[in-house]
Amino acid sequence: MRMLAGARLTGALLIWAAIVNGIVVKWHDPAFALSNYFSYFTNLSNLFASAMLLHGVFANGRPGSRTVELLRAAAALYLLVTAIVYALLLAPIDAHTHATPTLNNWVLHRIMPAALLADWLIDPPRERLRLREAWVLLVFPLAYVAYTLVRGSFVDWYPYPFLDPQRNGYGFVIENLAGIIAGSLPLIAVLVWSTSLLRTVKLGARG
Repeated sequence: MRMLAGARLTGALLIWAAIVNGIVVKWHDPAFALSNYFSYFTNLSNLFASAMLLHGVFANGRPGSRTVELLRAAAALYLLVTAIVYALLLAPIDAHTHATPTLNNWVLHRIMPAALLADWLIDPPRERLRLREAWVLLVFPLAYVAYTLVRGSFVDWYPYPFLDPQRNGYGFVIENLAGIIAGSLPLIAVLVWSTSLLRTVKLGARG
């Protein structure tokens, strides 16, 4: 458990380093605003993941409650979605604009999504999660989209082109959102069903 705690602490520190790096790199850019920076789903989801990793460090091997395990699943889901959406929709744009610092790209879009998935597989929940309760994992992403659209209408700024209704209209945004949700459902199913499989494997290994 010490190795796992050390890995979790390292992951949390990597996230913070990348977040701070993004601020430092962009600080003197006239277009930079902290309120915009912390309105990116990538940054918010990684900060949430760092909080769950730190919880795992301080829990010191004690079994988590069902709520904690659902929050762990949420952290893994959000970073997986971050990685997939970046790879499919944003990486081609970033390749031309170089808007995202290299450290942030690697840590927030690649390393930490893989790390959160590994953390889930290495230390699965003690209790089996149920698919019917996993819908709560979508509450934050949907709230984030609502926040982005409402805020964007006031400040005339949207963090991602696929959430910008001024470019192609709200129909375009809804289509992209529906695609992201549809892609998230299999990930949720895998995270939930893996709890049963991993618990069975562990019990079999002990037997």
